[in-house]
This record gives sequence, C-alpha cells and structure tokens, in this order.
Amino acid sequence: MAARASEEVASTSPQLTPLLVEMTLNGRSIPDFHDVYESSSGQLWLPIEAIVRAGEGQAGSARAGRYALSLGAERPSVEIDINTNRLSVGNARKPWPAEAIFQRDGRLYVQSQRVERWFGIAASLGENGLSVRLQSERPLPVDLRVLREQRWRDFDRPGVATESRYHRFDAPYSAWGAPRGTLQMSTTADESASSLPLRASGSFNVEAGYVSNQIFYSGNDRGGLQTLRWRAGRESPSGRAFGIHGLYRLHFGDVSGLRMPLAGGGAQGRGLRFSSAPRSRPELFDVIRIEGDALPGWDAELYRGSALIDFQTIDADGRYEFEDVPLGYGANRLRVVLYGPSGEVEERQVERTIPASQLRAGERHFRGSVTQTGRSTIDLNDGNSVTGDHVRLRGDFGITNGLTASALMSLDKDPRSRFSPRYDDAPVTLDGEPTGDVERATGGFALQPDLGVVRMELVSLHQRDGASAQQLDLRFPLLAGFGVSAGYRHYTDGFLTTGRESRSRLIDDRLRLRLGGNLVGIGDLDFGSLRLEHTLSRFDSGGDLKEYELDWRHSIAALRLSHTLSQTRASDRRRTRYRLLAAYRHGKLSARTRLTANGGSVGDLSNTNVSGSLDYAFMEAPRLAAKISHDTGDRDASAGLNFSHEPGPARLTASGGVDQSGDWSVGLRMTIGLGMEPATGPMLMPPSAAHTGAVAVSARAGDRPMKGIGFRVNGRPHPVRTDDTGRAVITGLPAHRKARITLDRDTMVDPFLTTASPRLELVPRRGYTHQITMPFADAASVTGYARRADGSAIQGVEVIAERVDGQDQTATRSLSDGYFSFDVLSPGRWRVRISADALPDDWQNPPVNLALDAGQQRFDVAVTATPPES
Repeated sequence: MAARASEEVASTSPQLTPLLVEMTLNGRSIPDFHDVYESSSGQLWLPIEAIVRAGEGQAGSARAGRYALSLGAERPSVEIDINTNRLSVGNARKPWPAEAIFQRDGRLYVQSQRVERWFGIAASLGENGLSVRLQSERPLPVDLRVLREQRWRDFDRPGVATESRYHRFDAPYSAWGAPRGTLQMSTTADESASSLPLRASGSFNVEAGYVSNQIFYSGNDRGGLQTLRWRAGRESPSGRAFGIHGLYRLHFGDVSGLRMPLAGGGAQGRGLRFSSAPRSRPELFDVIRIEGDALPGWDAELYRGSALIDFQTIDADGRYEFEDVPLGYGANRLRVVLYGPSGEVEERQVERTIPASQLRAGERHFRGSVTQTGRSTIDLNDGNSVTGDHVRLRGDFGITNGLTASALMSLDKDPRSRFSPRYDDAPVTLDGEPTGDVERATGGFALQPDLGVVRMELVSLHQRDGASAQQLDLRFPLLAGFGVSAGYRHYTDGFLTTGRESRSRLIDDRLRLRLGGNLVGIGDLDFGSLRLEHTLSRFDSGGDLKEYELDWRHSIAALRLSHTLSQTRASDRRRTRYRLLAAYRHGKLSARTRLTANGGSVGDLSNTNVSGSLDYAFMEAPRLAAKISHDTGDRDASAGLNFSHEPGPARLTASGGVDQSGDWSVGLRMTIGLGMEPATGPMLMPPSAAHTGAVAVSARAGDRPMKGIGFRVNGRPHPVRTDDTGRAVITGLPAHRKARITLDRDTMVDPFLTTASPRLELVPRRGYTHQITMPFADAASVTGYARRADGSAIQGVEVIAERVDGQDQTATRSLSDGYFSFDVLSPGRWRVRISADALPDDWQNPPVNLALDAGQQRFDVAVTATPPES
C-alpha cells in the first residue's frame, strides 16, 4: 500500500529532474551523496530524514510510509503518513499538500519551502548543480552541542559558520600566458599496406596578445598539415569582455555564424562574432545547436540531466555537432561527455533557460557575426573551397516588462551550387548583374510577449525583392510535468534560404507539434522522459510530407537508454526508422551500443546495423576495450580490440581489428599533454588538463615555504598539495565559469596559521594560469558577547567579522548568553558587528573596529544593538 501511495503522490508532482548532490548543513557536510529533485521552476524536493538526522533531531518510522520528525524544542514536530495522506504539524492536523511530499526509492522527499516553514532551514542549489547548501535561521541541536563543547578552547571550534565572503580575484589578460594542449600521433597497418602512415592531431590553448587563443590541427606524413583552425577573443561571465560594459563574448578567427529564425545560418568560417547577451540566452526559440572541438576518434555523448540524448564519434575534422536539440521549459542543463579511446573523460556543460528571451524594460542585447563560410583563417586549401559571405545582426529590446522586440538583419552571398535547382528564377545579385552567386538582403522583426505560462515568439522577415517569411512559435506547460510546443512557418515564392529546402524541394508551409515531459517511475525503475513530435510540410510543387517521431529516454540502474522511432509519409511512400542508444557505466566497466533498423513500416523493419563497445579498467591505468559492428543490409561485420596504458603523462593505445572477409588492421596511438608554466618552464601533463584553467598558489610563512597544504574547489577536495617550495598548481578548472578556491585547514600541520584571503573566487581561462600568493601568519582570535543596550544577551544572531580591505569575511552565531568566538582571523584591521538582517528595522548597530596583530587574542569584545528611542 505504501508503494501505491508513493506512486499516487508522485503522479501529481510537477516535472522533476533528479540530481545527485553533496549537502552541507550550516557549513558542515552531510555524509554521502544524496538525491534531490528539481522542478522546471527551480524548486527543490529534499531528503528530509537525512537532513533531520544531520541536525541531530529525531527521524523515525513506526511502520512503512509513516514518519515522525522533530528538530529541537523550538520547532514543531511533524508527522507524515504517506499511506493515508495525513499531515500533522505541532499536533495540529493540516491539509495534505499533494505536490509537496512524495516517497521514492523508500525515501521521503519534502518541498524545500515546507522544510523552511517547519524547521527554519533554507535550501539553495549550487551554481554547478552538484551541491545543496542548507542554512538554519537559528542554531540546531548539533550546532549548540558543538559550540558548547568548544566554547572555551582557543582553537579548533567548528562553530556555526554561515556563508563566508569569497574575495574576487581578477587577473588582466596577459601578453603571454601558460600554453597547454594535446598531441595525438597514430599509425595503422593492414594486409595491403606497404608502409606505415603517420597521422597527428591535437589542440592548444594559450593566452597571447591579451586574448585567449584556441588552435586545432591535424595532418599526416603524406599530405602534411591538413586542418588548422584558430580562434581568439575574450569571454566574460559578468559581461566585461575587453573592458566593455555589457559585452559577454567577442571572438574572431574560425567561428560559427549567428543563427537566426527563418534565415538559418550558423555555418563555420573565418570571421568575427560578438554578443552582449548572457550565454544562458538561446539563439532560437526552443532548440539549440551544440558543437565543439575534440580529438578524432573520441566519442561524444549528449545528456540532458541523466538522460542520454545522442552520441557520435569524432571524425578527422575534430568537430562534434548536435543539431536542433529541443529545449525544455525553464532551466536546461545539457552536457557533452567526451570519452577518449584510452579511457579519457572530459565533460562540457551547456545551460540555456526558457523563458530567458524576456528582457526587462529598457534592457538591450546585441548579437552578430561576419563570416566567410567554407574558408579557414589560415587557409590550407589554396582557395579551392566553395565559400559564402554572411553578415548577421540581431538586437533585442525590452519594450516593457511584458514585451521584448527584436530587430533582425542579414546580408548573404552564396554560390548558386548551394541552392536547389528550384531557385532557377531567383535573382543572381542585388543589382541585377550576373556573377554566378546568389545574393540577398533580409530584414525583419521578432516579438516575444509575456503571456504568463505561455511563451510565444512571432517572427516576420522580408527580402529586397518583396518575398517574405513568417514564423509563429508557442510553448506552454501541461499537467503532470508535460509541456506542449507548436511552430508554424510560411514562405512566399522567391524567399531565399537554405533552411527552406527539404528533399530537393522547397517548403511553402510547415507545421510542427511537440509534446514532451517526464514520466513517473515505480520503485527503482525510472521511466524517464517521453517526447512525441509531428511535422507537416507542404511544398511549392504540390504534395506534402508527414513526419512522426517518438523519443523515449529512461534508465535502469546504471544503464541509460534512448529509443527513437520515426516515420515519414509522402504520397504513397512510407519509411520507418528505429534507433536505440544505450550507455552503461559502473565502476571500472563502461559500454555503449547503437542499433538502427529501417523499413517501410514498424512491422517490417530490416537493414539493421548494430555497433557496440566495451571498456574495462584494470586496477589504476591499463584498460581493455572491445568493439563490434554488424550490418544485415550489407552483410558486413567487424570486431576490434584496444589495449591502453598510461605511463605518466602519456597514453598509449594498441588496437587490432578484423572483418568478416578476414581483412585485418592493427594500430598504435599515443596521446600526450604538453604545457608551460612560468615558474617551471615546459612540462608534460595529463591530456585531460590541457583544455581547462589553472591556478598556481604560492604559500609561505615569512621565508618558510608551506608544504602539504591542500585546497577545496567549489566545496570539493582537490588532490593537489603544495610541494617543498610551497607551490601548487590546481588544474582541471572549467574555463569561463566561476570557481571558488578555499584553503583546506584540515591539511595544515600548524592550525594556528592563516592567510588574509583563505577563500577566493575567480574565473579560470584556457591557456592561462592565475598566480596567487598566500602569505601565512599566526592567527588572531576574538571572543565577545552580543548585547542589547541594557546589557541583556542577544541569542542566536549572526555576528560578522570582516576585513576593512574586503579580502575576507566570516560569521558565526551567538549562544544563549550572547557569547561568540572567531578563532582564526588574519592579522589586519577588522570590523565586528551584528548582521543587520538579524535585527528589527531602525535598530542601531555600530561596528567595533579592531586592529589585530599576528597571534593576538582579544577577549570580551562587546557588540551592541540599540532599539530606536521611543
């Protein structure tokens, strides 16, 4: 009965995304990782039993589905009976909150707003989605116990720390940074080979000329350098690229053009691209293209949360592209996981938000690109490639808080060969002079009104010869976590765009309907998400095309599955395709499988192709991988085996394969990471660290280097420690995202030492190493009392100590008699005060100014709060 109640409750809950997180309660970690659930609006459902036990409260279950919770004498006890939908708070019967409480996998989850109302504990999800911070209004039983046990000790009192301020560390772009990159060399042989070909590829990142530079290259011993891509520029999460307020990105070199509704675009070429819009703002209404560089032979898997969407193998050009990935309502956290043939793993995150398109009144965003497609900045093809010239500009304006308007403009020139023969009557140039190119100027507008839960975008474009196109998109949520989106496009005769073509015909009208959402699981079985899509296209030559697609993504324990069934119907022709993607990762074992089948209908699917890989790690470094493939249509089959080992900073892989005809091949591949640090010069490094940011820390106490000091990155311990010279290089930091570096005091031999900035926040950059100096000195300590003007104690308020120079801030809470203590303060000038948020309005709260010397102890510091005069 408990299971049935759980399913009933879960079925009425909103669309939820499971997250595996690390939780902290009042600054202390709760053991183990925990599942929490997040809705599309950002609300959280928390494992309430684990939280209550961590606060040293009482969490019991008399029988399955019935819970009794209490957390201190000042908070009411709560009784929950999942079986009968009964809720009691403080012995008072309350209405059953259907969407606020559910049971899953034998655990009780409660909406965070309810947790705050019952127990005074506020929850916030970390920026990376990997941690949840829990903070109580008043000390919990565990806090009071710890405080009283440590009250009269000079050091090592864990305290009731609230969030401390992180000192922002900004480093200007440099003329020369710290180059880092990878070099992959490989060779293969088969029964027909008379010599061994040598291939090389890789990528490098370096900050040079006061910009970030990214270089990708590939070539071989026969044709020399075949591919060379270079991109440079700056990116700022805070919107200060090149010191220009509101500019988030500006890149030049080999870039992808701006995509615009109806006009298409987005092809890669040489040119320039800029944006004054945050990265979370999507280019198109509800789809996104995800692309990037990676080493040839690697596999790229695309996930939304834990759901597998697609995967592909990187070709020789070193690019992965996932086209038109649908975006869900609210926050979309997508990630590309790259797997190397020798067991390397690299993750790249992409975040887009719907509705991020709505701007505030007076807010303006501008985006644009100027590109020559088909050409690289450093052209190795002697100018023989087919090229096109494109200018794309878009401006978004917040007319009111409920209406965003956009101005769209594009100038395009493409070779006629890129267009369908059905464009034979199209003008070849804007001025009527035939040149063999198709030129067009397009302008228009887009409107995004705020219709509550309904998101809408209306687009209208016009070209110089009078042709036009219109687009209407709608998206709105339904019940049970499902959402609906609809899109309609209309093109008049003569409107020129490659996005109008389909199967060598021109579309006049296209209607798309999409329904999708999360399914409710049962026990350990996760039914995942479901998406249904129908597209109807009508062509200028008559006839129509109907397309149907069903996507089901789910998981079974560590197995991720993605099923896609699609069917197209045109006249009396019908074609059906089924695709299965499966990925399994558990411990040292990982596997991937792809199956495709084609046919006229679901009942006669044939021409099946199956491919798969299996990877196992022996102990620490050696890995064994096997790959198989089979195609029933061509009756082809092949199998291969890889063995890889990582001796130091290099990865060596030996491979062999054979097909059904007995043809064989063997190969050898080596991948190394190369870099240069200002203090050490050229160096070898793990390839996984070559495309991330880094921080070099120099820790000294006077003239003495501090050896063995560790650090935490975004709340998690980092394996690096300072060496004999007191220096440590923290690598693997995601570029262009905020990173928080914290001194790990548990690794310090001398706990009485501290530094002025033990908590730093910075934005790592590829090809650059931030240089940080941490001078250590004996810590000062301050103890005192929080009092009212009449001398009475103020209990449970937040007391803040902050450096006058802004480099550090920390906080604690006062005990029942007003006592507070700061045991580790760096030498310097400090201000101690009661938090204004803890006092009623108009109360006077003057700070106490202190000048602290190294090792100094200050006792009986009084911070006073005075009510307003009557």
